[in-house]
Amino acid sequence: EGVKGELEKVRAEYERARTEAKKQEVEVVAKCKQIDILTSELTNVRGKTDAERATGAAALQEAKEACKRSEAEGEAMRAALKEKETAMGGLEAIVAEFRLQLEQEQRQT
Repeated sequence: EGVKGELEKVRAEYERARTEAKKQEVEVVAKCKQIDILTSELTNVRGKTDAERATGAAALQEAKEACKRSEAEGEAMRAALKEKETAMGGLEAIVAEFRLQLEQEQRQT
């Protein structure tokens, strides 16, 4: 009976150790899953941040290009206006000369 009693003690100890090992295994698996979830979330956040950064950079670049186009269009408009002013000045000179000739002709008649 002494051997049977020892055997029972060893079996009970084995069962407790086995139960404890399973419990720890479940905890480890749960922690590993949690780490996987957190890693996945972190990767998603990084991806979103990178995407947002890229989108922001693209929008900024587009705005810079639009600004350059607007400046170029403004410069072209100023040049065209200058040409029109020059042409207008020429027309005014022609009209003034024409009036002068008309007045001289009226005086002569």
